[in-house]
Amino acid sequence: TRFETFWPADVHLVGKEIVRFHAIIWPIILMAAGLPLPRQIYGHGWLVFKEGKISKSRDNSVDPLVLIDRYGVDPIRYYLLREIPFGADGQYSEDSLIARADSDLANDLGNLLSRSTAMIEKFWGGVVPHPAGSDGQLPAAVDRAVGEVSRAMQSLQLADALGAILEVARRANKYIEEQAPWGLTRAADGARRLGSVLYDLAECQRILAVLLKPFLVRAPDAIWHQLGMPRAVADATHHDLTWGGLPPGVTIRRGEPLFPRIVSKGADR
Repeated sequence: TRFETFWPADVHLVGKEIVRFHAIIWPIILMAAGLPLPRQIYGHGWLVFKEGKISKSRDNSVDPLVLIDRYGVDPIRYYLLREIPFGADGQYSEDSLIARADSDLANDLGNLLSRSTAMIEKFWGGVVPHPAGSDGQLPAAVDRAVGEVSRAMQSLQLADALGAILEVARRANKYIEEQAPWGLTRAADGARRLGSVLYDLAECQRILAVLLKPFLVRAPDAIWHQLGMPRAVADATHHDLTWGGLPPGVTIRRGEPLFPRIVSKGADR
């Protein structure tokens, strides 16, 4: 049954102002009913404006559906989870939402996918190369991030987990500049090296999509789709965090920018 699937909860998430009810009275009720207790109870903080917390009684709430229409669901989820340490109060600002989305999502993550798929299309006919061997830089960065994300998630440090993921995207963008794939075609044994560089960039993003799956709704699917993955990221497991899961020879499917810059769209606020 659904109850047996979802209870006992691994994390029973409540607002910090009602922790005493859920940590004292609720467990008493569960024990009286002979039901197992949640494995962990976590009290989250509040979203606040400068003048105080966001609440219906203060009539200062922000309609999330309006924000989704304006910016998309992923930038909002990312901002709330990355900008505000989970469990603490966090000050909401639409300006900081835009700045964070444009900096981290558009400039780092989205730009990485656009550049990588464009180079695979231009230099390798739109097909993921068969790598001749990795220099180990991106595999090492991904391996570190997987460990950091795992540790952060165990302690519900969601902002730290996202920080580790985005650090890999930044490292991969820097890797493009260091390797200069556009110049490898003119070097001795350049085609062989180019194929390995392009594969490592694509494989890095395949794993980033798996790591992002708990946080973002649409971007992980879009990344796997554009990389030509033959299945959905929703079916991914921890085994998909192992390097080498992107099948060489699959055709990429370049699409729209993953995260269009919000400022450049002239968002009407």
